[in-house]
Amino acid sequence: VSLTSQVRLRFIASDLGSGSIVEAAVDDLRVVDVDCATCGAVGYCSTSPNSVGNGALMAYFGSTSVASNSLELNAFSLPANKPGLFYFGPNQVSTPLGNGLRCVGGQVTRLGATLTDNFGFVSMMLDLNSPALSSGPAAAIPGNVTNFQFWYRDPDAGGAGQNLSDAISITWCP
Repeated sequence: VSLTSQVRLRFIASDLGSGSIVEAAVDDLRVVDVDCATCGAVGYCSTSPNSVGNGALMAYFGSTSVASNSLELNAFSLPANKPGLFYFGPNQVSTPLGNGLRCVGGQVTRLGATLTDNFGFVSMMLDLNSPALSSGPAAAIPGNVTNFQFWYRDPDAGGAGQNLSDAISITWCP
């Protein structure tokens, strides 16, 4: 995204059900511009509706620089307090799975199970030096591409009781 006067940030606030009051505050906002002409992150793939709305979305915070090792994956618009996991792989696919689309393919690696919070948000700090991310076809190596997605349980949506977020493709910077 080119930073111009037309760039806008959008924040979403939601309640926990009927009878609650929607309140929101933004604190400690950082906008980081890393100029890497051939690297960075791009969202791709469609999300599918879930039990709380239009579907789960992925984002990231930090840098796509391997040297900085400071990238955090985020997923939001998820059902509250449900298990899920981030996973990654070298390829982009579009395969039906559960109530959604699996967007990451090839040699897929899971990053461990986690729980969404009370607001349907989850995050995971990546360790690019870990064995999972430092070797293999989707390794965090400058110039290499790694695709990430979040899988989660969603029994209240019916159907398969599971769904997936959209996905993020990262081309790693030095």
